[in-house]
Amino acid sequence: MDQATNPVNKDSSTGCKPPAPDQDFTAIHEWPSLSDETMVSPVEWVLLRRTEFIAAQLRAVLQGNERIMSMMNKTRSRSSSASSYSSTVTESTENEEIAPSDSINTPDMINAYNALIDVKSDKHAVVVEVHRAFMDETSNKLFVKRTIQSAKAAMNFRDYIFSVLLDGHDEVDKGEDDSLAVLISVSHDFSLLNADLMIDIFISLNKEMKKSMSKAQG
Repeated sequence: MDQATNPVNKDSSTGCKPPAPDQDFTAIHEWPSLSDETMVSPVEWVLLRRTEFIAAQLRAVLQGNERIMSMMNKTRSRSSSASSYSSTVTESTENEEIAPSDSINTPDMINAYNALIDVKSDKHAVVVEVHRAFMDETSNKLFVKRTIQSAKAAMNFRDYIFSVLLDGHDEVDKGEDDSLAVLISVSHDFSLLNADLMIDIFISLNKEMKKSMSKAQG
């Protein structure tokens, strides 16, 4: 039987330099192998095959760990960005205009947003009425820029929508009129929005109201 070839790496405590996880263990130079397997016993042949099988399994495990670590690093990066954005907003003055955050908008969010801002829809008509009532009750300014104050007012407006429109209803039963169905649908759409989209809608409603008031005065 030929001797196993095993070039020694002085930097390794085991005598073999460990390969990277994306490398085939058995294909690199440091992998001990036999130049001629015809002279090995059946037991030695089985052990050799089993060793190669275990090496392949280990490689798969290491590659899986690399993918998991990569995903964890991406998650930490997103969390760090969110924290950074939050700190920036907190440190800004209340009247200073702030930029939208890098929020992820899902298809459901976009559909809900489009339905609420469609000026020809029944939903938008409901939103305009609720917005007018909110402004009358709170005496908020008609913010038309994205500031800390407008962001706070937008979140208060969303809470106001839920308290006024739902009023104890969380689903539509058969036999209930269409108007209640629209109210609940509007509340559901608002529940899907992230903070950025909510602020956008609130500012657009403020602009719409301001434009309407200007026409009335003119």
